[in-house]
Amino acid sequence: MFATIDAAEAAFYSAIERHDVNAMCDIWSNSDRAAYIEPNGNAAVGIEAIIETMAHAFASAPFVQFELTHLTQSEPGNSAAIRLVRENVTFVADNRKTALMGTNVFRRDATGWKILLHQATRLAT
Repeated sequence: MFATIDAAEAAFYSAIERHDVNAMCDIWSNSDRAAYIEPNGNAAVGIEAIIETMAHAFASAPFVQFELTHLTQSEPGNSAAIRLVRENVTFVADNRKTALMGTNVFRRDATGWKILLHQATRLAT
């Protein structure tokens, strides 16, 4: 589905901004080893748990916008890549800001690049 890592990553953050659970189904690797670790430390493992967690979060979470800064990334191989990303987050309703450090692991399957793992941690202020 995504020909490049950049396209998969852009789709991931865009889906969060839009609260688009259906898009998440196409973005995540359909793997029992896929994992989503929230800033609060809660973890969802496996595609079904990830989609359920995101649907629940989108139902009550405020809308946000991301500004990303890529700090480092592995050399993309033929089937996997890792990126460390500073996620500057703005809450749309009141313009509050926060910053997270995110780790994104991508895996390429027969349809293209997908997210295998996303982990985010709030940065100390």
